[in-house]
Amino acid sequence: MLNRVRLFASHSVEFKNCGFQSSEADFLGIRLDSKKAEGIEFVINLSTPENGEKYIVELSNSTLTNIKGVQAYNADLSIVINRSDLEQTMMGVVSFEEQIKSGKAKLSGDRKPYDQLKNMLVQSDIGFEILPGTCAPIWLQKRKLLRWKRHLYGR
Repeated sequence: MLNRVRLFASHSVEFKNCGFQSSEADFLGIRLDSKKAEGIEFVINLSTPENGEKYIVELSNSTLTNIKGVQAYNADLSIVINRSDLEQTMMGVVSFEEQIKSGKAKLSGDRKPYDQLKNMLVQSDIGFEILPGTCAPIWLQKRKLLRWKRHLYGR
């Protein structure tokens, strides 16, 4: 599907890091339920005007990818939101739906990709096990956290 995306940039696109910083690159991709994404394809332009960042976010082959620094001519949906507001949504402080209702996020084009993506995301427990048996018991996690706080703050 990427071959159908015509880029505004006339020069070659650098694919280093493919968009977001590494901790944020997986934000949506990790939460994507690939079974729910089967057979669905779309392209979204995302721009954050306060810092001038532009991204293409593409769902294809049950995989969500992004490219930083360009926009697609034929995007199904375009989203404009300030980076600080996007970070609030990423941290779970404010839902993206609330950002839209308040006018902080502006959608233009077909809203269907947003609704589809919203329904494909799953909420994970922050302490989930990557491999079976790798998650420490809650009491041990709390004890380690207290040790770190004492180490950092001297308490």
